[in-house]
Amino acid sequence: MKTLGEIITICRDGGTPTVDEMRYAICAMDGLSSLDQSDITLNASKELENKRCPTWSRVHELVFDRWKRALARTPKQWIGDSDPDCPKYQEQRQRSKKFVEAALRGAD
Repeated sequence: MKTLGEIITICRDGGTPTVDEMRYAICAMDGLSSLDQSDITLNASKELENKRCPTWSRVHELVFDRWKRALARTPKQWIGDSDPDCPKYQEQRQRSKKFVEAALRGAD
């Protein structure tokens, strides 16, 4: 499997990665964006509360380094235990979905 960076380059160049490469790339990029959003939200909320927090440049460094590492690995390597083809992961995902659905029903 190609690295995430290679898969993105293939797409940008008008090429077509394999279906599996695309599946795993989507999962990896979803994970990356979730982590980025979490870091940004945490930093912003601490700033609003006037608590000591890393500077925005430090958050930028963390996000940049995370993406740099991810782009150099295959998406399958990066997502690790969150492999959509892993039955154990799918079982955990189904439990999590049921938990969220129950919580949302309770919020109504």
